[in-house]
Amino acid sequence: GALATGRPDRRRFELLAGAMIEAVEAVLAVVGIRYDGIDPLTLEPCFVTGDGAVVPFDGLPTRARHLVAFAALPVRALWAAYPGRDPRDAEGIVTIDEVDLHQDPACLSLLGAALERALPGVQWILTASSPVLAASLEGPQVLALRRGADSRGVELHTGVAAFTH
Repeated sequence: GALATGRPDRRRFELLAGAMIEAVEAVLAVVGIRYDGIDPLTLEPCFVTGDGAVVPFDGLPTRARHLVAFAALPVRALWAAYPGRDPRDAEGIVTIDEVDLHQDPACLSLLGAALERALPGVQWILTASSPVLAASLEGPQVLALRRGADSRGVELHTGVAAFTH
């Protein structure tokens, strides 16, 4: 958005910047980190950690970098798919495989709600083996796939059966 100053399509870039900041901040809130803006010398995004330190993207812990990607990549894709429309109002489907990788239980318990706040028009499909993530979601939102008793097929479990192992 800052680089679009003076461009005829500036409004479009402002939509991207606003959506990006809001979505990234929504998911980073679960780990106590906030977006601080772009460093004017390096053009790198900077973040403020829980202890007040300002760090560039590469200085964030792995779990926080993953959270940024979970929000930023869909925002960028929605912005490109719907020109002139605010990505926060766009609809889409986003799948994240092994969303629990590098995330601690405290983060996983808040992640589903944070993603929904970040992009409310998106249907999120998250694969994970974390019972903490499953327990943080509503019953109808959880589907479990398990090997059948004969180990040949995969069975779909919903409702209460999706929460039991």
